[in-house]
Amino acid sequence: MSLATAIEHTTKVSLWLHEQCNGAIWKYESDKQKACLALLQQTAELVDGIVILLNNRMAGPALALARPMFEGYVRSYWLSRVATEAEFQKMLRGKGPEFREIIAVIGDDEESGAAWILNNKSANWKSFNDLIHGGSEHIRRRLTETSIEPMYPEDELERLLAFASETAVRVGIEIFSVAKDHARMVAFCEGAKRLGMR
Repeated sequence: MSLATAIEHTTKVSLWLHEQCNGAIWKYESDKQKACLALLQQTAELVDGIVILLNNRMAGPALALARPMFEGYVRSYWLSRVATEAEFQKMLRGKGPEFREIIAVIGDDEESGAAWILNNKSANWKSFNDLIHGGSEHIRRRLTETSIEPMYPEDELERLLAFASETAVRVGIEIFSVAKDHARMVAFCEGAKRLGMR
């Protein structure tokens, strides 16, 4: 898949998610549920940000969004499935658990998606940190013998887009699960399958 095709594919997944959410009217059972949906919305916007940046040939900033996108999804997963009301209130005061503490308590269940989270954390965390903090990952991709310029491998950007698409699908499923909107979840999953997602 070319980078242009990967951008187009991720854009379709993201638009499909937004189409399913736009105009949805959900009854909120708790502030925690609303906060979880807000965090999921933020994560969906980070997917959009990656696409916009890559469309404008800004690979470095797009890669820097990989960690916040992943972390936003993981924090919303924790909030919807694990966090107690007391932990949620603490989080609202800016005293929520550190990311490593969240990872430690979400489990490793394949069906719920926790295994996907743990696998990505294990495989990508060092790179995520280097990419967000301007570390060696960016330096290596900008230096040549004769110049300093962005030279991010296209296959790496394609993998970023595949990761963003997968995250968007997981965000969508989590949104409709939290909102208890089975009809939209079914429609979203069918649409994601048509777009080639699992």
